Amino acid sequence: MHLKNILGGEMTTTPHATRQQLQASHELVHAIVESSPNGIVTIDEEGIIQSFNPTAERLFDYTATEVIGKNISILISGPDHSRHDGHIQHYIKTGKARILNQHGREVTGLKKGNNPIPIELMVTEMWIGDQRYFLSFMRDISERRKQDAQLEYMATHDRLTGLMNRTQLTIRMDIAAANNTPFLLFYLELDRFQPINEVLGHSIGDQVLVKVGEQLALMSNNSEQVAYIGGSTFAFLCLNPKGSINALDMARSLYSCLEAPLELKQFSIDTEVSIGITCHPGHGNNAVDLLRYAQIAMHSARRRQIMFAIYDDEMEFYQLEHLSLASELRHAIEADELVVYYQPKVDINNKQIIGVEALVRWQHPKKGLMRPDLFIPLAEDTGIIYPFTAWLINEVSHQIRQWQDSGTDLLVAINLAPRNLLEADLPEKLNQAIIRWDIKPSNLMIEITERGLMTEPRRAMTTLHRIHEIGIGISIDDFGTGYSSLAYLKDLPVDELKIDKVFVDAMEHDTRSLTIVQMIIQMAHFLGLEVIAEGVESEGDWRRLELLGCDRAQGYYMGRPMPTDELERWLLQAPGNWDQQVH
Repeated sequence: MHLKNILGGEMTTTPHATRQQLQASHELVHAIVESSPNGIVTIDEEGIIQSFNPTAERLFDYTATEVIGKNISILISGPDHSRHDGHIQHYIKTGKARILNQHGREVTGLKKGNNPIPIELMVTEMWIGDQRYFLSFMRDISERRKQDAQLEYMATHDRLTGLMNRTQLTIRMDIAAANNTPFLLFYLELDRFQPINEVLGHSIGDQVLVKVGEQLALMSNNSEQVAYIGGSTFAFLCLNPKGSINALDMARSLYSCLEAPLELKQFSIDTEVSIGITCHPGHGNNAVDLLRYAQIAMHSARRRQIMFAIYDDEMEFYQLEHLSLASELRHAIEADELVVYYQPKVDINNKQIIGVEALVRWQHPKKGLMRPDLFIPLAEDTGIIYPFTAWLINEVSHQIRQWQDSGTDLLVAINLAPRNLLEADLPEKLNQAIIRWDIKPSNLMIEITERGLMTEPRRAMTTLHRIHEIGIGISIDDFGTGYSSLAYLKDLPVDELKIDKVFVDAMEHDTRSLTIVQMIIQMAHFLGLEVIAEGVESEGDWRRLELLGCDRAQGYYMGRPMPTDELERWLLQAPGNWDQQVH
């Protein structure tokens, strides 16, 4: 008689085995089964339940007496049971295992009363003498399902407003375009929203955004037609509009629903909105172009001080201004007007400086020092991002070489735009810079946003694998803002997740943000990834992240972005006492 256990080994008895040894073995196996945290159900070749351990009793709310002798279909829903039984019978007839000894499969279990419950099921074979049995190991995955659903919701919806985010909107638009479904897109931006944040505070600004989202949702039978783009921008998507729906009438209705003062707890706030309109198929066939055209139309409406504007090819003023600044940016690359600032990254456990992030500023001859958010989107829109990134890779690699020559060894992170990941020769550009300046690949890390990952996931994944093979680290920036596909995350060659500052900022007063940060850290560690939090601006932020087990931190609490010479002076004083410098 032999017993194949779940590890694929076997226990055997021989004529020389003593009765005591046999009894001890049986008692050991029985104790393991009875105390297992998994539900363990034994069935014969006909699917009849032979044993039912205590965990299974708790899992399904049946006693062993109630189920032993009955078919396992009492525990597994119809479709899943049919597949399960088919796999077992196929194995019995052919000896070819489809599910046997495989990783757990997710199926729908049936508690007493036919109440469904998600379970993970793993099956293995057991022989006692010449009788074959099948052991089913089951565990409740309800909580995991809830967490997966919550993470998936976070990936497609905005945390503050609860509306779908830009990525979800883009997906819906692209699907509609691919299916030749006509639609109208209304791009709405609140006018003079910044003073609300500056004068009344960001908490009031957040209340305004939530209230605007609610008002727009009332305009639709389905709130999923409304999206929060970011900043003070919303979108209203009207799929397959009926013949009676006129774009201008719809725009007037949207404008009117926001015309009345917003009644908040502390204030009554007047808001105005500018609206840009595009349509498919009239203006384009993809979400990126249509959103851009709608934004141009919105800016046109704002400039002309009218409620709304429909995009047309004659909106030249904005485009000319756009092109003029683009030309200046191209010149700035050649004229050394771009300057790299560096912001420190600190290990939370030992407080040591482990690297810096390279952040570019534009020393514009007329506009002064410009932040990257004022010109990087422009570079992406116009294709200047390619020479810009080539310049940045070379500049940073050269700086690493200079630091290494002076005895400073730092990991430097470079931000890449979504379009960079579509460059077939990007890995070669990185490798050439490494060779040219004779630096270690491990001194470089690239940071990519979740949006960058999802622009064209397969091409991005190919590029990232090639970069990782060189030895360059990869970090996902702004993680948690809702752009990534969790299905791709497990397959990406990622070393680090960077928690977006919106969650770090909100941890102190928002338990949901604190929970999200905790979940991201736990998920990342489960996947073997390091976690860095950006936007750490207080000792309270630092302490909370430390308690949550975050690995690294970046933010004004440790150090602001600094030009090279200032960073070098800071580094001379920083090791071991940077935390005293900030007090």
